[in-house]
Amino acid sequence: MADEKSHLSWSFLLALCLSGLVLVYTKFDLELSILVGALVMIGSLIPNIDSTDDGFTGELSGLIGALAPILFIQSFPFLAEGGSVRIALTILGGFILARMLFSYLTRNVFSPRGALHSIPAILLFFEVGYLMFPGIFWKFRMMLGIALASGVASHIFLDAFTNISLVKKTMAKHAHSGSVLKFSGHTAFATWFMYLSILLLGWFVAKDIAPSLQVQAPVKVQDK
Repeated sequence: MADEKSHLSWSFLLALCLSGLVLVYTKFDLELSILVGALVMIGSLIPNIDSTDDGFTGELSGLIGALAPILFIQSFPFLAEGGSVRIALTILGGFILARMLFSYLTRNVFSPRGALHSIPAILLFFEVGYLMFPGIFWKFRMMLGIALASGVASHIFLDAFTNISLVKKTMAKHAHSGSVLKFSGHTAFATWFMYLSILLLGWFVAKDIAPSLQVQAPVKVQDK
């Protein structure tokens, strides 16, 4: 398995490529391009959040805790309309809630080399990346989702192709180091949790992309 420095090195090269493509596509939207690159590198560390090792991945819980209140305020504007006290409570509550949820999932659901080191995790984090930025045009949100998913994919496939025995350690059902190119976690609960999360988040993505899935109020035609 590759170490964190290798994951960061490869993801940095991938981030440069994707950021360059976004920069050209958006006619030099520098902020969006930088965000795409950052998400690629963050995504390359995500599969290791279930690890107990110290390092860069240990900082992800703090990052999630810091981003959660911002997303809450953006998704629910009334939280920012109550003045500094409500904003402070939102920041504090969002940080604590995100850290608690992060801690619970990594301790009780996801195990090392488990569900987050699987092919479906790529789709899961595409949906997460898309839904994290509700205030952005949907095509740009697609780019952000692809960026986060690309980082996760780079981690998984780099782990797979840096094994000495590719078939045995990567594809084997009972590989002692934990198979990577798989479609399930170590436990049935982790597997079901992952697939149900994909379905739930996928519904919100589809609802946002396809207006026909949204419930619209009937149009009243006035008599002339």
